[in-house]
Amino acid sequence: MGREIQSLEADSLYDALMNAAADAIVVIDEHGIIRHFSDSAQDLFEYPADECLGQNVRMLMPEPYRSQHDGYLKCYQRSGEAKIIGIGRDVHGLKKSGRQFPMHLSVGEARVQGQRLFVGICHDLTTYRTTIAERVSIEKLQHALLDAAVDGIITINERGLITSFNPAAETLFQYRREDVIGENVKMLMPAHYAREHDDYIRRYLNTGQPGIIGIGRDVTGRRRDGSEFPMHLSVGESEQDGRQLFVGICHDLSNYQEVLLRMARAERRYKDIVQSQRQLICRVDARLRLTFTNAAFGKAVGRQQKDLIGTSLAQLTRTDAQTLQTHLAPLFTDPAHQETELTLTMGDQDPGTQVAWHFLSLPPSDDYGQELQGTGVLIKP
Repeated sequence: MGREIQSLEADSLYDALMNAAADAIVVIDEHGIIRHFSDSAQDLFEYPADECLGQNVRMLMPEPYRSQHDGYLKCYQRSGEAKIIGIGRDVHGLKKSGRQFPMHLSVGEARVQGQRLFVGICHDLTTYRTTIAERVSIEKLQHALLDAAVDGIITINERGLITSFNPAAETLFQYRREDVIGENVKMLMPAHYAREHDDYIRRYLNTGQPGIIGIGRDVTGRRRDGSEFPMHLSVGESEQDGRQLFVGICHDLSNYQEVLLRMARAERRYKDIVQSQRQLICRVDARLRLTFTNAAFGKAVGRQQKDLIGTSLAQLTRTDAQTLQTHLAPLFTDPAHQETELTLTMGDQDPGTQVAWHFLSLPPSDDYGQELQGTGVLIKP
């Protein structure tokens, strides 16, 4: 009686363990006949247990596994050569609907009351494979974007070691990718930046206080041949597989700074020409305040140039502000009205200086918005 109770308890425990397992458990005998089919196996393969018990386990396999299984089982029993038993491998299962799915199959061997049994544990890999495929797809897209970028893009880890280096970075710094991966990013900096870089990373990791991260600034890069060049560096932070990474985008400023230098020289030449003119030249904003005057204008009104900027044009003429506004306001508001002419008496000392003015509408500027430029010719000194 005691043994019967123990046997019932063991059977109950066996059933509980089998049906509580998250992975599907299928038990077969030495002929490949299914002897147990857990609740999880019913969910995974979409078969009720009563349709599987007593059937050959081949029903759960697509080809070529289905045709090979009985032969493999006989070979193992004859020779003891295991291809999956005690090892496990990724295979495909077959649902009742006929749909195949990836799974990891682990097989163990046991003897129960003198009977040889094989226990298969089936772990569904569908979600895992989908996740992996999505990740591979994202990584391919990331690589494509990096390769297509015109700016140099460099990724480093928390120790400052380079983990990625796109083709544009190869062109910019004159290094091949394989020459820099795993090296400290300091190799791409002049000495005065390189000395501080590791300390900067450590300080940021310890305090969280950024110096350039999320902001960007103009710095100097160093090419393989030792030459230096100006660049704008933007740095962002990310995390991948639990590792902290820093992504630097390097935009070459060599051509930009060269253009700025040429523009500065051209502007200087323009100012020199304007200042040497005997004609009066000025610019006014929408409120008719002076934004620029040349030397001849200052002489005509008896003021220093530096004192004139911001002064209302009306204060320097014998013409009232309303009359000036009537003549000049349309140049700011009417696209069809781009220029006008009027004669003004300049200066606050009698008898004043009569000037024939030609005012022209200019394109808006970043500093003053839309402006008018006036060119004046003395009529009566």
